[in-house]
Amino acid sequence: VPSLAVVEGKAVGLGVALASWCDMVIATDSALFSIPEARAGVPPTFTAVSLAQTLGQRRALSLCLTGRPLSATQAQSFGLAHFVFPDADFEAQVQNLVQDLLKGGPNAQRHCKALLGQVGSDAFDAAIQLAQRAAIDAMGSAESQEGIQAFKEKRPPAWYKGGL
Repeated sequence: VPSLAVVEGKAVGLGVALASWCDMVIATDSALFSIPEARAGVPPTFTAVSLAQTLGQRRALSLCLTGRPLSATQAQSFGLAHFVFPDADFEAQVQNLVQDLLKGGPNAQRHCKALLGQVGSDAFDAAIQLAQRAAIDAMGSAESQEGIQAFKEKRPPAWYKGGL
């Protein structure tokens, strides 16, 4: 199941780590992200490791050492936030994104997450071989067949219920 972090207001310390563990981070344009632990003499251990995995060591280090807050647009440019929406229509934008996610086949999404989890550090050739095996397995699935048939018939697939 896709996981979403929805940030309204402030994400601080472990809150930033929790957001980085999600598949997608959605924030209001007024949201702030900060890791102030070092300012209190506490090393931000879990957050530092999480951010190093998500953003890379140098960006994680700059955030953890300075404690400076990032705006939502800065977090997006760092790769921490995926979508930044205006506060005024934030709920509607989140609902639209959730609807887009609900349109995806659950098994297709599960396989995509598993594949990306496996190939993150693999060499390109090995990653492509994993993708090839996953594609062959997925194309024979009932979910894939239903999705293709629904597309041909211009109807929603059986798994999509059209709402929350």
